[in-house]
Amino acid sequence: MWHRQFGVLIDVTCYRGLLTTVDEMIYKVNSLSPSEVTRNLTRIYIYNMNSVYRKCFRRVMRPISKDPSNIFHASNVDYYLVGSLKELQTHFNLGSLQLPKDTSMFL
Repeated sequence: MWHRQFGVLIDVTCYRGLLTTVDEMIYKVNSLSPSEVTRNLTRIYIYNMNSVYRKCFRRVMRPISKDPSNIFHASNVDYYLVGSLKELQTHFNLGSLQLPKDTSMFL
């Protein structure tokens, strides 16, 4: 699976600022990812970003933007900030996604 280019969809529909370990998670993913993952992760889709997550996203991206070797650096991956169902459909077949119940009720 990791030998082909892939993207990751992050659903932040119900994010309320309670996750305090985002920095730690980003650091671990960057540090522990096999080279196949770092080479082939090409897209990150962030769905339904609210104002609370937007602040967190900016804070998390600040140190990443200073390290071009980071898997999440903008030169290594394209970011798509998807704000509506119509936008999401342009990137994904919604029938094939297994979205959480909290998100599915908005579809």
